[in-house]
Amino acid sequence: MRLFFALICLTAVAYAQSSTPAITSASPNPIDAGGPAFTLTVSVSAFVPAAVVKWSGTPLVTTYVNDNTLNATVPAVLIAICGKYFLTVTNPQNNAVSNSYPVIVNPVLKSISPNLLPAGSGGTTVTASGLGFSSNVYLTLIASGSRSNLATAYGGPTTLTAFVPASALNGIYPVSLFVADPTTGAVSQTLPITLTYASVTAVFQGLYPTQYPNTIYADIASYSGATSFPLVVQGANFVPGAQVLWNGAPLATVYNASDFLTATVPADLVHNASADNKSTRLVGVSAKNPGAAASNSINFVILPNPFGTTIISLTPPSAVAGGPGLTLTVTGERYVQGSTVLWFRTPLPTTFVSATQLTATIPVDRVATENVATITVSTPGIADSNSLNFPIIAVSPSISKISPDSAIAGGPAFTMTVNGDGFIPASQVTGLAGATTTYVSVNQLTVSVPSSAIANVGSHAIQVVSPGPLVSPQAPVFAVKAPTPAITSLIPASVLVGGPDFTLTVNGSNFLSSATVAWNGAALPTTRVSATQLTAIVSAALIAASGTAKISVFNEGPVSSGELALSIASTPVASLASLSPSSAVPGGADFTLTVTGAAFTANSIVQWNGAPLVTTFIGASQLTARVSAALIATAGTASVTVAGNGGPSNALPFTIAPLAPGTSSAGILNAASSLPAIAPGTLIAIYGSNLAAATAQFSAAPLPVLLGGTSVTINGTPAPLLYVSPGQVNAQVPYETKVGTAKLVVTSNGVPSPAVNFEVAATGPGVFTPQQSNHVLALNLADGTLNASQTPARPGQYVTAYLTGQGLVDPAVTTGDVAPSSPFSLPVAPVQVKIGGVVAVIQFAGLAPGFIDGLLQMNVLIPDVPPGELSFDVSIGAVAAAPTVISVASKAP
Repeated sequence: MRLFFALICLTAVAYAQSSTPAITSASPNPIDAGGPAFTLTVSVSAFVPAAVVKWSGTPLVTTYVNDNTLNATVPAVLIAICGKYFLTVTNPQNNAVSNSYPVIVNPVLKSISPNLLPAGSGGTTVTASGLGFSSNVYLTLIASGSRSNLATAYGGPTTLTAFVPASALNGIYPVSLFVADPTTGAVSQTLPITLTYASVTAVFQGLYPTQYPNTIYADIASYSGATSFPLVVQGANFVPGAQVLWNGAPLATVYNASDFLTATVPADLVHNASADNKSTRLVGVSAKNPGAAASNSINFVILPNPFGTTIISLTPPSAVAGGPGLTLTVTGERYVQGSTVLWFRTPLPTTFVSATQLTATIPVDRVATENVATITVSTPGIADSNSLNFPIIAVSPSISKISPDSAIAGGPAFTMTVNGDGFIPASQVTGLAGATTTYVSVNQLTVSVPSSAIANVGSHAIQVVSPGPLVSPQAPVFAVKAPTPAITSLIPASVLVGGPDFTLTVNGSNFLSSATVAWNGAALPTTRVSATQLTAIVSAALIAASGTAKISVFNEGPVSSGELALSIASTPVASLASLSPSSAVPGGADFTLTVTGAAFTANSIVQWNGAPLVTTFIGASQLTARVSAALIATAGTASVTVAGNGGPSNALPFTIAPLAPGTSSAGILNAASSLPAIAPGTLIAIYGSNLAAATAQFSAAPLPVLLGGTSVTINGTPAPLLYVSPGQVNAQVPYETKVGTAKLVVTSNGVPSPAVNFEVAATGPGVFTPQQSNHVLALNLADGTLNASQTPARPGQYVTAYLTGQGLVDPAVTTGDVAPSSPFSLPVAPVQVKIGGVVAVIQFAGLAPGFIDGLLQMNVLIPDVPPGELSFDVSIGAVAAAPTVISVASKAP
């Protein structure tokens, strides 16, 4: 038996020595990285007591426990970094190696920083601290119901950083992190990030002191002049970007601190309390961090307006003390008929404009002195409004501009406008002697400046003075400037050398009382005769030698004229007295010019603007010269002189200009009757001379107001034209011409005639007749023939006659246009026709449709009268037309 048992034992040992070990488990597994050395218990089969446990190839100190268990000591260095490590067991008798068995070393997550964040605070970088981190690990986020590996920065075995997105921090889901190595399955424990939520603890309004900090009266913001008011919200866990919500709607919000927000509430949000504006309205005020849910809500109380009506603004907002009475516009709410504006509780005359506007008249005595008035509105049956202050301010006047700011010395009286501010009716403009001031408005005064105030050259400081005294601080300077003198002629224009003292007469314009004649720039003793003439004493010494003196005139300033030459000759200088002709029409033909004067010789040459003309010597007092058409081709003025032995003569002007048209009161006549019977709308004939350059007539309606270069104005209004010629113009008197004396001007090619007066009556009828006849120009409607002794009309038949001068019509028409046919335009004054002394029936009397609207058409029924050339008498209103006749045949059998 013993032998058999020994054999069995030997066989078992031999089997163990020859078999391959197999690891079935290891404990502890997994293991936290970074810990101390520890004992690993390995369950294994088929090994011998001398078997060795290896840790990823590193032999461990191994202790045989029993046939199925080995203990191995794992040093701390082997678990310093997380990961998956493999155990093996080696049998030293046959070097048999077991299977590889994994052991997981997990990273250790000790803390997360920060680990407390407000919900909605936005994306945040967190730092994870721990042990055993490898470069393969990630920070893994658990949020929004899912897991995700974050982009992780490896800072060494104990530090990791990663960015947590804002979407994970919105507060909807819990947030936590752990460290994981996806390649080995090593994971750390999970640590949370605690989210805090915004909360509101108090609400304050900072606009108007009320009983409670979270209370405001409706309309307060409006009538206090504010368009909004600040709302302070206190609480906790606010983050930048947090918004205050007004009944859930966001307000413009400023982040002050984590426990303090300020929001802007527009005035219209507290414009009314409840729907009836008579009871309290509650508004929920809450806060919301970005991306997070809203906080709790605290009620903000809007109380009904304590006033019955509201004043929001006053226009103008103030008045100037001592200024005129004014109209005050009061803008607000809930005004009705009967609402009254009160001035210190005293009613003002008030006009109801609308539910939001009243106007009140402030009399001048209320703004006479400096004060501050209290303005309220009283409405029957309800409380008075809030009050607004209306200051009456004593304002110093100020000047921004004067116009004009200069004048020419010796000029006429004029009106100056002074613009600025703070003017009152008692304000006076100073600085110009004798000037009177007129108040226009708080911003404008006008000043009537007499000519005496600008008689002399100088500068005047302009100021405005109001009672007080209040004086404008700035003083614009009004300059009185010297006019520029001009010299047109010298008498004499030349003198003989060696002559005695003489008086020189200088003709021109703009000579002031201080004007001085200068001889080659040196002043001469001067006497002012008028603004157009000076005389100066020239001593004999100045003309002792021959030559030419330059004569000029200086006004105070000094302002100098141009120069004229005075010849000092050894022989007498020719002088000019007259020219014949002295003018011509542009474009005229060659002509002979006769020059009359003195000291002409056979050598004298007539000059045209300094150019010599072909000259004929007639005698010592007369020359003739040929003037070519080219020299008068265009309008202008030529200077005619005579050159001779003694130097150039004085100059005489020769005018080249179109002839001015001319007419007279007797030449303005009714175009039908050739009598001075003229009314508004009448067709007239104007007779005169040079009325047009050529003949022209209108071609289409409406009539032109310029025809062939000719125009006519009546009282300044252009008259429509039918025909123009040099001797006659046919026109229509504008319907807007007033009854009375009218002024007519004919202008031809830019040259106006003298104004001519003629009389305009309410009516001035004139019946059209053939020339050199008093027979009415009428059409027999029965057969369309022209009424005449050979073609008379019978009683019971109609004739159509035409006239002009009926006066105003209804409906009114536009002068010079075509008369309408629908509706007909009829005379305002009554029309009557008598034939052979018998009143005739007028079927129609109105402006002739389709013709120029100055032509009146009459359809007249021939009454039962005897045959013959019978009188045709027309009257319109109280005015009868010139007598005419009409041909009437015997009554039809």
